[in-house]
Amino acid sequence: MSYEVSDVEHALREKESIYRLNRLNVSITRARSKAIVFLSRTLLEPPIQALDIPHVADGIAYMQGLMHWIRDGGETLEATPDGHRVTVYRR
Repeated sequence: MSYEVSDVEHALREKESIYRLNRLNVSITRARSKAIVFLSRTLLEPPIQALDIPHVADGIAYMQGLMHWIRDGGETLEATPDGHRVTVYRR
């Protein structure tokens, strides 16, 4: 599952689609043996304007909860390829 959104303005325009709980849940639960999720910090740490719609706020909380669950129960790897910071959480 890939959420390749790093532009804040684009994320705000598309927030109802990006943070749709059904989309997030189906993407993760349909995996048979492994789910790989690519998320930008922009989506995990959105501006306050993203919280103005309750179901969008729920989707943000879901993404953040998923990251906490993975991070707190697994291993963290960090790299800086080409000067870009990348953090990989594995559980």
